[in-house]
Amino acid sequence: MKKSAVSSKKSKISLFALFFLVLNACVLIPVKPVKQCQQDPDIYQNELQLLSSRYKGLEGKISVQLQTVKGKLTFSGHLYAKNPDSLRFSVYGIFHQLKFLLIKQGERLAWKDFDSGRQYQGPLDACPDFPAHLPFAPAFMRDFVRILFLNFPPPVTLTAAGKMPGSCQFDLLCAWGLFRLTADPEYTLPLRMERAGTAGFSVSFADYFPASVGVVPHAYTMTARGMTMKIRFRTLKINPPFQEGIFTPELPH
Repeated sequence: MKKSAVSSKKSKISLFALFFLVLNACVLIPVKPVKQCQQDPDIYQNELQLLSSRYKGLEGKISVQLQTVKGKLTFSGHLYAKNPDSLRFSVYGIFHQLKFLLIKQGERLAWKDFDSGRQYQGPLDACPDFPAHLPFAPAFMRDFVRILFLNFPPPVTLTAAGKMPGSCQFDLLCAWGLFRLTADPEYTLPLRMERAGTAGFSVSFADYFPASVGVVPHAYTMTARGMTMKIRFRTLKINPPFQEGIFTPELPH
């Protein structure tokens, strides 16, 4: 009986000590203060201009998810881009065979779908539609490269949106039109852009990570005309050296 009472007492002390340690741990964990939104739109506009002036190129492996009324399609690829108008995008199959190649430089474009044999090489404006499994217009490639670098076509102006203080929302006017921009209060960079007055076109930026040029997004979501495209960089190199001719819009023989 004595042994049992001592054992019970020790157990109670141990439980009390454990509870005390857990309580202390909870009390001592620092709480990260919530960053308040700065209301001056010039701060956000200057940050955008600074990033786009430093962010000259990228290379990375990406995962893409396309959602349309016809269903969902996912694929992986390798993407090279040069700010503001050059792109090379390759899609590979499960055995790493090349399935689709797109190269853009300025106003010229070349692409080939290796499954169907369809291909095009020439001016961007004269390009026919991409294969059915890539349901966006070739002209979108002009905007896509700029979206990657957050380099919106000038002139760009940001003004207060007249919303509730602390909402971090601004009106962004650029050559694409007027957008409602929601900014990240910590990085002072966009989280979401939506065309003012409609819900038909929006771009979201996520997974910001520090890099040599500042903080850059690793994930993008673009929604337009019933289509949603999500792009996530699984690897990302900032301002890498590019092989000569990598953006020349000519298809391999």
